[in-house]
Amino acid sequence: YRAFMMKRDGFSLLTMGFTGDKALNWKLKFISTFTAMEDTLKNNADKLEWKQARLQGKAVRKSVTDCIADFVEYAKAQGSKNAANYYANITKMEYAALELIEKGQKVPSSFRETLDTMQLCALTMAEEIAKRAIKDGMQKQLHYKEIYELAKERVIAYAKTINIGRIE
Repeated sequence: YRAFMMKRDGFSLLTMGFTGDKALNWKLKFISTFTAMEDTLKNNADKLEWKQARLQGKAVRKSVTDCIADFVEYAKAQGSKNAANYYANITKMEYAALELIEKGQKVPSSFRETLDTMQLCALTMAEEIAKRAIKDGMQKQLHYKEIYELAKERVIAYAKTINIGRIE
């Protein structure tokens, strides 16, 4: 049998020259099927990028929670009675700064699973910025409340440079 190697454009050009009712139906099915295939490939690529961003975010989150654990002990040593709340407070501050949630909004369980790739990447960066601010503040032996404010200022400054927000 004779065979021809063709790309989509060549195949489309050839088949779009066919005429008649059967050809029209075939052309419509071809266009629909090819579009569906492209959409599937794009979605799978997006899912792969999302999974990568999520994995990176989890690794950063682990280092951030380790840093916050040190910060909690630091705050307790300075007399804080509610230092354990910094895990949630810092996280909510990051979410609010990035406009992923409304200020004061309750964060649903598995919230990060609802974020898109860009939001996950932005959050990962915000967490890294907060972690560095906390380490800097502790190294400079600042008061624990000043350290929280330093982290907040830096995260907000970062958030102002990007505009991702929560897409509903």
